[in-house]
Amino acid sequence: SLVAVHLAQHATARVEAVSAYAAGVQCTLLSGTFSVLNNLNALSPDGRCKTFDIAADGYGRGEAHAAVYTRLFNQSTSQVSKISTNAFITLSGSSVNQDGRASTFTAPFGPSQQVLALKALAEAAIEPNDIRYVSTHGTGTSLGDPIEISAAWRTLKLGRSGACIQSMVTTVGANKSFLGHSEGS
Repeated sequence: SLVAVHLAQHATARVEAVSAYAAGVQCTLLSGTFSVLNNLNALSPDGRCKTFDIAADGYGRGEAHAAVYTRLFNQSTSQVSKISTNAFITLSGSSVNQDGRASTFTAPFGPSQQVLALKALAEAAIEPNDIRYVSTHGTGTSLGDPIEISAAWRTLKLGRSGACIQSMVTTVGANKSFLGHSEGS
């Protein structure tokens, strides 16, 4: 779904479309998928996702649906004020990539994640030290979570030094720890 949001936002930003919808749905209807994920040791035995926890042992599955409507607006008109009062968010920048040369097919690759974050920040014209909240993938795995949080930390401390790093205040969230992993949605 986030790739669809990225494509919709870029289509409207490049005026390929005046507006676009992006949506995703995840329903856990087939028991076979549970078996495959269980055989891969991807699922937590108790079904709970323990993101950034020493007891992390896999993820819990979740169901979800999400839809995003994006549209083009002209900053030189009064349309900006109309949109800003009705909009939930302004998506200033986004980026997509793949994990690169990770240790396994399902493992994240920190350097690729850092490049991804820096590209999105550059597109949004935001500096890493302006970030106060990071929403993570946070699957609750002992391999993936440390790689992801390390890449986020390396990205956020760019342009900072010494005491500035020590006083850095950034909140980190992980929705999968209370909603489950909604996979494709």
